[in-house]
Amino acid sequence: DAEPGDLLLFAADSYKVVCASLGALRLELGRQLNLYDENELRFVWITEFPLLEWSDEEGRFHIDEVQEKMLEVLGFTKERAEEQFGFLLTAFKYGVPPHAGLAYGLDRMAMLLTGSDSIRDVIAFPKVKDASDLMIDAPAEVEKKQLEELGISVTVPEK
Repeated sequence: DAEPGDLLLFAADSYKVVCASLGALRLELGRQLNLYDENELRFVWITEFPLLEWSDEEGRFHIDEVQEKMLEVLGFTKERAEEQFGFLLTAFKYGVPPHAGLAYGLDRMAMLLTGSDSIRDVIAFPKVKDASDLMIDAPAEVEKKQLEELGISVTVPEK
């Protein structure tokens, strides 16, 4: 149904490359044509994510096999996943929280709405004074590779 004056774009590559390219083009055209105001917030509720489906049988989203496969694809062995996310995996065995695991980011939204520079200014459940989180056993040991990826160096002073 294209008409004179319409713009048709075609892209051919892998799905990931096409989506990234057209997404970047959409944002750039929106910026150049002043089609949006960077200071204006418009909220959206997405209802059909392709990753997980509701199981009427089990009355829940998170299927153990899918969760294990996702962690495996991300490079986690069962042992490493248990070591790093055991607290969460154990909790999910009893069902997801009432919000179904959908972290809709009220704290991030509050940060944006108040113009705060840091989410810590508005977060509902701040860490205790030593920055530990008793609910998720943080801080915990981190692999050397993770530190290297983040450009973090840790030195232990000699006693």
